[in-house]
Amino acid sequence: MIPLEHVLWLAMLQVSLGLAGLLLRRSGPVVVLAGILMLNGVLLAVAGLAANREGAPLQAPGVVILAHMVLLVLSGAAVAYAFERFRRPLNVDEHDRMKH
Repeated sequence: MIPLEHVLWLAMLQVSLGLAGLLLRRSGPVVVLAGILMLNGVLLAVAGLAANREGAPLQAPGVVILAHMVLLVLSGAAVAYAFERFRRPLNVDEHDRMKH
């Protein structure tokens, strides 16, 4: 079994890289993919904590629900990326102001 510390370090690395991508990039698909990376880090931490609990059964339904949430976000990112390929590049800074 993988030690819990290693799993949590990897999850922290994924969340940190996702947060850096979310804050530093302005392209729409990159922001979505950075958010997905953060969600994967959270899912990894939850799965690692659930697997390393002593005396309690694995919380499989919760982990399965989180995995489905990540898959939904991934499919949304794929649709956004496909839509972005046929349009001009999406810039997050352009959409933060209300149009008159």
